[in-house]
Amino acid sequence: ISEVTQKLKEIQQSVIAARAAGVMPLGLMGTVADYQDAAEVRLAAETAERFGMEGATCIHPSVVPVLNKAFSPSEAEVSAARRMVEAYDEAAATGRGSIEVDGRMVDIPVIERAQRLLARAALIAEHEARG
Repeated sequence: ISEVTQKLKEIQQSVIAARAAGVMPLGLMGTVADYQDAAEVRLAAETAERFGMEGATCIHPSVVPVLNKAFSPSEAEVSAARRMVEAYDEAAATGRGSIEVDGRMVDIPVIERAQRLLARAALIAEHEARG
């Protein structure tokens, strides 16, 4: 296994372990030593989000908006999660354990991710409403 592949496996294992322990996985994929390079910080955050991280610590206030945007679910993601949860709740009431929503198979692990996304979106909206 290459060094890069090994590092990616370790990151994924860390995310899985954090979730299993009920801990929010935090981190960035790459260096942000040059925190003034917003594009580089955004790339590191977006990559981390795709690997399952839910946020990251900040080394400078200027990166806060970049990280908030990268780790916040998009309107399309929130809408899709709502459709999945609503359809799954209806199906579960009739005894079904999996369904198809928007051409995707939806079962308990998918619903749990959708519920976490909706909870995170609700907390972000609440925080933004407070100003």
